[in-house]
Amino acid sequence: MSTKIFKIISSFIIISALFFIGCGDDKNPRIERTDPSFLIGTWVNEIRGVTFTINANYSFICNLSTIEPDGSLEGDDAIPAQVQGNLDYKTSGLGPNDFVLRNMRPTDVDEDSPFFEGNDRLVELLKPFDNLMAILSPKENYTQFEFDAQGNAGMLANLFFGGIYTKQVK
Repeated sequence: MSTKIFKIISSFIIISALFFIGCGDDKNPRIERTDPSFLIGTWVNEIRGVTFTINANYSFICNLSTIEPDGSLEGDDAIPAQVQGNLDYKTSGLGPNDFVLRNMRPTDVDEDSPFFEGNDRLVELLKPFDNLMAILSPKENYTQFEFDAQGNAGMLANLFFGGIYTKQVK
């Protein structure tokens, strides 16, 4: 009888030990994600003259100005362009306000569109932005967000998209 009790107690100790090992401290605690739905709508950066319209599926269209070959963005030298893409917030390893810019490309427009010339210039400029991680931090009770990106491609993205955006109320 004592051998049977010993086996039962030993089994209980082993099972308990395995259970407690499996319930150890989480070395990668889950980061609380900001609900991205606040981004759905139209956003304007008055300083840069950039408008983002973000749809419920997190696809977006962005109206902006391209730079001249000499690198200027001033006055009549700035040419309107329109970009489309997707915001990916489901990729693993992202922070609470991180989004990956996916499928960045100029919108399809015909020659009569005011975006035609600018979109033609954007084809090469957008390549470093595809799969770029951007931080869209909510501000002012979710009525504003700040666009910021890091690294070399991020510095260029910030020239086009960086800054504070205010949600447009319908």
